[in-house]
Amino acid sequence: MQTLTITPSVTFDDLVSVPCLASAIGRMAPPHDMIALKLAVTSFMQTLKFTPSVTFDDLVSVPCLASAIGRMAPPHDMIALKLAATSMSKRIVVLSHLYVVGGVGAGGQCLNSAECFEPVTGIRHTLAPMSVARFGPSAFVIAGQLYIVGGEGAGVQRLNSAERFVPVAGVWLTLAPLSVERCGHSASAIGGQLYIVGGYDAERQCLNSTECSDPVAGSWQTLAPMSVARFGHASCGMGGRQYIIGGYGVPVRCLRSAECFDPVAGIWQTLAPMSVARFGHSSSVIAGQLYIVGGRGADSRCLNSAECFDPIAGNWQTLAPMSVARFGHSSSVMGGRQYIVGGYGVPVRCLRSAEC
Repeated sequence: MQTLTITPSVTFDDLVSVPCLASAIGRMAPPHDMIALKLAVTSFMQTLKFTPSVTFDDLVSVPCLASAIGRMAPPHDMIALKLAATSMSKRIVVLSHLYVVGGVGAGGQCLNSAECFEPVTGIRHTLAPMSVARFGPSAFVIAGQLYIVGGEGAGVQRLNSAERFVPVAGVWLTLAPLSVERCGHSASAIGGQLYIVGGYDAERQCLNSTECSDPVAGSWQTLAPMSVARFGHASCGMGGRQYIIGGYGVPVRCLRSAECFDPVAGIWQTLAPMSVARFGHSSSVIAGQLYIVGGRGADSRCLNSAECFDPIAGNWQTLAPMSVARFGHSSSVMGGRQYIVGGYGVPVRCLRSAEC
């Protein structure tokens, strides 16, 4: 199943997109104060990293934001601002859930079901199902909404469909389809744009193609292809660029190669290769460094090795190995640490273990 942690990352644009707050700001803030407010909100957002619920008192407890509010808001507008802050708080709580979408059921059937888990309360909710049953799609979050793209459907059918879940409304919206069916691809969000890379198509041909979508425009644009066709690779956005690492290709099977895409220049750049060829691994970004963990090697052995890429130096560093070799696991970053959960190993096949 596709599992994704949605963290409470909120921007100034998210803040002013709440209708009643935008209205309150419009009445209170002369143009020259908007810069001060934006800086104040940025400071406030830093307090939200590990806070699943935010109140109005939290909002005005940030010194520079309280100062900006004090200059802008006459007393009769404070009620509107308090209501707006409550609305924003509800949106932030929505973003701190763990979502599980699609996958394959115990009977081998492809699933369209979805559910979410609230870590704070321990409550699990059943959500509206996706319009298409699928497993192996890509999943990512932009502006607090969950995007599911591609994958495989019933009858091992590769999919080009995409849909978006709106947590506040509790509904799925169908999006424009990809230009090609694909599974085993990667997805990244960079600068509010959705990037889909690689995978394999309906004929099981390995792909090097790249597509990009603007969530507002809703259409897909074909971009420059990678230098190497691959699937089962790791992908992440860092420093405004998309990094693609390893994977499985043709004719070279298990890949060491890595490359990155610059959206501004519209070109791919080849990077130094990893020390170990791997696919089915995970990637995470911590403090501007790219961490690659686990996967399967060129001889199909399950790996416990880990390495780190420094984009400034342009080289890889071998790290201490995991205690358990695994591939197909999930990876998340929390509190400056990388958490590795589950996966598939040898001799224990399906793993319950976790480490950080």
